[in-house]
Amino acid sequence: MTPFLAYEDKGADSPLLPLVLIHGHPFDRTMWAPQVAAFAAERRVVAPDLRGYGASPVTPGRTPLSRFAEDVEDLLDTLGVDRFVLAGLSMGGQIALECYARFGDRVRGLVLADTSAAPETSAGKAARAAMADRLLVEGLRGYADEVLEKMVAPYADPEVKAHVHRMMTATSPEGVPRPCAAGPTAPTTAPCWPRSPSRRWWSSARTTRTPRSPRPAPCTPRSPTRPSR
Repeated sequence: MTPFLAYEDKGADSPLLPLVLIHGHPFDRTMWAPQVAAFAAERRVVAPDLRGYGASPVTPGRTPLSRFAEDVEDLLDTLGVDRFVLAGLSMGGQIALECYARFGDRVRGLVLADTSAAPETSAGKAARAAMADRLLVEGLRGYADEVLEKMVAPYADPEVKAHVHRMMTATSPEGVPRPCAAGPTAPTTAPCWPRSPSRRWWSSARTTRTPRSPRPAPCTPRSPTRPSR
């Protein structure tokens, strides 16, 4: 069966767990190019274009985060990826949490970057709907010009800025408003794993930023019915 989503699938067979990368809004899978190049040398890496983004089809109507998660699950089933490490940026992090809620038994590691599990407020929903209406009328170029230096540091490499701008302007305005207006609708819970001293992950848009010292996040103790990893 031909997958619904466009995707990148790199790396040779390896005993290491595959890595699945979920991009943010309004980007596409090419935002992960440095990570794909780095990790594909040692493990399989899968990076899809979400529904309505990049080379994946645009579908009419509102697309909830659960639908994006279903798309990811279907793709991984088609590719035969059973157990994996899952990473998501921004909206991609919210989708990663939805994936964990749907098929968490397959997720062996979870990387959440610049995202939130909190449900959307009424004001936030109204703001998303207004932005959706604007993008349908105006397209994304004006929006991309406005938010570029919120997406990357002002001192970022010009090639990084240009890449981020290209991703935004290449996104279909017919596809963007669906997730833009949807947002998270209910609290999502995920397991709380100990912080690891392993290598830090940076998107291509942040490669010129000096890393800050990590700060431990508050963590609710896990239920004794499920062992910690």
